[in-house]
Amino acid sequence: MKLKNNIKKFKSEYDQVAKILFLMLVILVIFTRPFPHNANDQSRIATIESLVERNTWVIDESHFGQLTVDKVIYQGNLYSSKPAVLTIMGTGVYTVLHDFFNLDFHSATKRNAYYWLTLFIIGGSTLILLWYFFLSTRWLEIKPIHRLYLTLILGLGTFYLPYSTTFNNHTIAGALLFIGFYYYLKQKHNEGKKSLNLFLSGLFVSWAAVIDIPLGGIFLLVFFVMYLHQTRKIKDILFYVVGSTPFLLSQIIINYKLFKSFFHLHIDSRTIEFVDYWANPRGIDTLHQNKFEYLFHILLGTHGLLLYTPILILSFIVVFKIILYKKHKYWHEALLVLIGFIILTTFYVVKTGNFGGTSYGFRYYIGLAPFLIFFLAFLFEPPYWNQYKRIILYLFIVSFIFSAVGVIEVYNCPPYKAIGVGEYVFFPLLGNLSLFYELIKFQFIKLILLSYYYL
Repeated sequence: MKLKNNIKKFKSEYDQVAKILFLMLVILVIFTRPFPHNANDQSRIATIESLVERNTWVIDESHFGQLTVDKVIYQGNLYSSKPAVLTIMGTGVYTVLHDFFNLDFHSATKRNAYYWLTLFIIGGSTLILLWYFFLSTRWLEIKPIHRLYLTLILGLGTFYLPYSTTFNNHTIAGALLFIGFYYYLKQKHNEGKKSLNLFLSGLFVSWAAVIDIPLGGIFLLVFFVMYLHQTRKIKDILFYVVGSTPFLLSQIIINYKLFKSFFHLHIDSRTIEFVDYWANPRGIDTLHQNKFEYLFHILLGTHGLLLYTPILILSFIVVFKIILYKKHKYWHEALLVLIGFIILTTFYVVKTGNFGGTSYGFRYYIGLAPFLIFFLAFLFEPPYWNQYKRIILYLFIVSFIFSAVGVIEVYNCPPYKAIGVGEYVFFPLLGNLSLFYELIKFQFIKLILLSYYYL
């Protein structure tokens, strides 16, 4: 009887999470972008197209290769400046779409190859992330329904909602990183075979590292330190290192084959030259803010992580509480995730000044969202739930609205005309809201004119 009840409970939980995954799939089917529309994805699409249709990494003959500014010149030819592994993954999918379904990236249809490529790789990775996230919450002391709430918050209340509709590296890298964390948790809780958990963790984290180099590279080391503390055995750590090798080695081989360097061209640019645009940039790429002002804006200001996803305010509160209470079972994990966040933030404050272009918010934090929502779970435990449940609900609603606003325009957010100043400022949230207002106003005027015509 007890076994039968456990099976019914198990089936009920997974039926519920299946509904969340289906809801997310419906959203992605409706809102996934139909065409490449920014320098970021145009650069990758140019290489995918060239590899499949012309069997070369050179993007000179690609229309998207001419449009993008994310490219370099090597031996007189144009190449994408993006890391190669995600491009190779896209090449495999595009080969099927192109050779078997006669789809390409230039078709006027709203369901051309770009749509299906994005839906399959980026949308698919987001759905897989939500599944693994739900599985990871089974080690937390929270009710089954709260596991579902957390999964919903991750899917709809973070930047995974808008950015999963475009072909980008941040969402999939974050998904792979968290899958690596899932196998770390299995190891921590002594589930499964130790060597396999370590190997798979290294495999997925290194996969993230060759797709999103700053985020993945930092957390490749963070995971190494976590395992050092957890196992304290070099023999066990070797399984993690061996698992990390295939993707890291493949990236090194591709780098050398293309540019005669063992490192990615953003690390070693001696053999290449950047295109003229970066010598004379325009628009937001010309920003030269004070670094402290820039830090404020990526955390709280015009592109602020905590402004666009205020539910994460609670996540950081929990992380700090765990760190202050040193006996907590996730103390080391919370500390190292916070250290990873600080290192990542420092890197982007020092190395960038344009917020990643005209994209919505500060997209380089996307991959941290699953970890931060994971720690939010501790507010769902019995001592805190009654105290925080209303705050969690209100902040989730705001986070969902702001994430949904990002779906309006993800990479080409319009500048916002500051009231009473007369100057345009780069504030993607307000820019998208003003764009939404203009769209609604246009449709309203169109409806009035049509009504007048037919009456």
